[in-house]
Amino acid sequence: MKMRYYILITLIFASNYLFAQDIIIKKSQEEIKAKIFEINPTVVKYFKYENLEGPVYIIPKSDVSMIIFENGMKEIMSNDAKNKQVSKSKKLINSIVVVVSVFLVAGTLLPLTLYDN
Repeated sequence: MKMRYYILITLIFASNYLFAQDIIIKKSQEEIKAKIFEINPTVVKYFKYENLEGPVYIIPKSDVSMIIFENGMKEIMSNDAKNKQVSKSKKLINSIVVVVSVFLVAGTLLPLTLYDN
């Protein structure tokens, strides 16, 4: 009798392991059953769940709406590349403003020091 319970519990845990996969949901609402290999700023690399030993597939991160991982955690993709580009543009503008401000201040103080004699 104890052996039956042991086998039943083993089968329950094994079935959870067998059906665990990541799900990539594209912006077109297409679902891809996969095992995520890597997520970087521009692409998502994954193995198709039907062929985990096969090639690595690559999908642009901009085409992905959300990833549901095997543990149930969800990661909603935002347009990180665009946000980073805007952030870089803001940093560049701030740098230009600082440089121009320094030259304006230096330009107004320089004539005073030249004619101070």
